[in-house]
Amino acid sequence: MTDLPPDLPRLRTLETWLAYTLDEVRAAITEGVRPCDVCRPDSALGFLDS
Repeated sequence: MTDLPPDLPRLRTLETWLAYTLDEVRAAITEGVRPCDVCRPDSALGFLDS
């Protein structure tokens, strides 16, 4: 298995974590979770100006 990159196990771990996190985000969107008080998607940076 010399053709595989040496950090393949770490990449597989990252891939698994990202898939799990994406599932949580999709579930939150589906449930209609409200954004926090400082989030504002219509502003340039996505945050309220202080």
